Amino acid sequence: MKTCSKSLKFVLLPRVAAAGISALECFAALCSDAVINHAAAQWIAISPNLPPDIPGGAGNATITDAAVFAWQEFIALNWPAAQQSGVSGSNTRGVPDTSKMFGADSSGAGQANQPVVWETYRGKVETFPGVGNPPGYASGPSQDYGFDVGPQYVYGTRAATPSPPPPLPTPANTPVQTNPGGTPLGVPACQNPTQPTVATPSYINLDEITQIGLNSMFAGVLPSSISNPTPENANDQPQLIRFLAKGNRTFYDYVAANQYWYQGTAFTAAQYNFSTAAIVNTYPPSAPTINLPVGTVLVKAAWRPLAQGESASDFHTKTVRFYDQNGTSASPCYREQTWALLALHIIQKTPTAPDFIFATFEYTNNILTAKGQPVEDKNGAEVSAPPGDPMDPQLNYFDVGYGSLSSMYYSPGYPKGIAVPVPTPPPPSPPAGVPLPLVQVTGPYCQAAGNDRLYFQDLNYSQGKPIPPANSGTCVDKRYFPIPLQIQQVNAAAHAALTIYGAPGLWQNYKLVNVQWMPFDISDIDTSGSNTSRLASTFSLANSVVETDNTLQQFFGGLFGSPPGDGFFKSAFEINSSGMPTGAAYNIYGPPSGSVPSGQFTRLNMGGCMGCHGRAQRNGTDFSFTLSAGPVAMPEYAVPATAANTLAASNFRLGLDEERLKELRAALSGR
Repeated sequence: MKTCSKSLKFVLLPRVAAAGISALECFAALCSDAVINHAAAQWIAISPNLPPDIPGGAGNATITDAAVFAWQEFIALNWPAAQQSGVSGSNTRGVPDTSKMFGADSSGAGQANQPVVWETYRGKVETFPGVGNPPGYASGPSQDYGFDVGPQYVYGTRAATPSPPPPLPTPANTPVQTNPGGTPLGVPACQNPTQPTVATPSYINLDEITQIGLNSMFAGVLPSSISNPTPENANDQPQLIRFLAKGNRTFYDYVAANQYWYQGTAFTAAQYNFSTAAIVNTYPPSAPTINLPVGTVLVKAAWRPLAQGESASDFHTKTVRFYDQNGTSASPCYREQTWALLALHIIQKTPTAPDFIFATFEYTNNILTAKGQPVEDKNGAEVSAPPGDPMDPQLNYFDVGYGSLSSMYYSPGYPKGIAVPVPTPPPPSPPAGVPLPLVQVTGPYCQAAGNDRLYFQDLNYSQGKPIPPANSGTCVDKRYFPIPLQIQQVNAAAHAALTIYGAPGLWQNYKLVNVQWMPFDISDIDTSGSNTSRLASTFSLANSVVETDNTLQQFFGGLFGSPPGDGFFKSAFEINSSGMPTGAAYNIYGPPSGSVPSGQFTRLNMGGCMGCHGRAQRNGTDFSFTLSAGPVAMPEYAVPATAANTLAASNFRLGLDEERLKELRAALSGR
């Protein structure tokens, strides 16, 4: 039976009376879905103003406080953007149109080309062009370094010197990139069928096709191929979910002012200073270092086409640019179509959260059963979750042992890990003689045909470990960690507030999965659930379409090649280039506190998004992987599934920006 606090109406009703909404209407909306958290309902406002911090500070916040903050971010960032001028210094990108109502971009003429605020942030290749300066860049803040110039996507392979000139304090043979650094890569419109040439590109530039190079994600609800394609639906891999990364004005201005858009001498010295200090545990690091300003906002989003039977009115839809193989050549071409938003990551550095606040939202029906039934309701409660393991086939993770410590088994039931052999039947054990760490696939891959589930394909390109056969992979049955009740309550309160406001119904279909606002060590996970600031689900914050495989659904420590060149696995230990553990892996580095001696970092092994991005901090780029990876050589592009498997078997990684992935993996591994 659904209930609602009788006192809740006294919190919200006075605020909405002036809007002409009756007490009965308001109370009915608030009580329609779940027991609604009183504090959450009190403070969620439909406002275009991005909150600068959690009221009272992140260190004093509850999970409810953090969730309300996340929803205020989501609402502000999805506000209709100001009319874009494309002129440097016009202050239009990343700015809301406060004359418009929330959701006004969801209808009307040209709806698909009316961006919301976050969509007008600079894409990664606009801040880190393959070659040359960022589009519109001028040396001086009076021009805002060109942030407001319209989207231009300049790819290309940037030249580098073989070693840094002395006295730059970097290891020998570290390449240092040059500027302008080379010739832009031409990316034409696709043919067969012909994509009309676009004068002004879409703000939504989907130039990533993997989850940090670990796997590719597919939506089983879509067809595996398209018969008789047209410019409106042509797609080399229709099921493939595509991604983008963007940064706000604060982020871009910092990068541009310091000329960090390429990995030249200034970038390399600053990165090296922090990463070296982190490795040897000496605080504070030598100056200069990379320290992103308070107010930095970075976003990542996932998109796909609409499936047959789905309605655009149920999704946030926009014109996107994505990339396919250019005929039979080993190069990309672009297409532009109207697609649907599946997921949105938001991370913001605030005055009281120097490690950023991480929030992730999803479309409500991302996770489906094989027959297309939603696994969760719109607030995040499980309604059709199948029994058993979250993945089909089940994936078992075994970490390497170190010193006197035996190998460990990690799962949703053992978020802190448990020594092998595991005492519960059936006892998972790693295969004899197989090097660890290991993600063990325990059965045959699930088949996409006649199956509406999400599935992913690990990208093991080494000989003997090709990607799964086309139209098969590991299917997602449910999350590793369900959405906490406190988050569900805030989702219900936010949906009620949007209903009262009169926002389009499609925004009822997006929900907060969880939020990380302060780091904590894996040893501090509260498996009883009584400490709601230390939940396993919060520690392992992950999005079902952005961090899907075992490594990312339950991330901790670092990511390393093991054995070298043959995959990429997480571990609680630093692993050297020979595949041997060398000590504990940390991913959060703060000033000394508590019992930590002065002159040393406070180090934590955090999980989820914060822990993963913390490896970028360890690498010297302050939680930003877009900064770690540097210039974007090419947009990642899809190839027909059969060709992808043939190429994978021959160890040829067509469609991936290998140079950027190499830098990304170096950041994750701390090397």
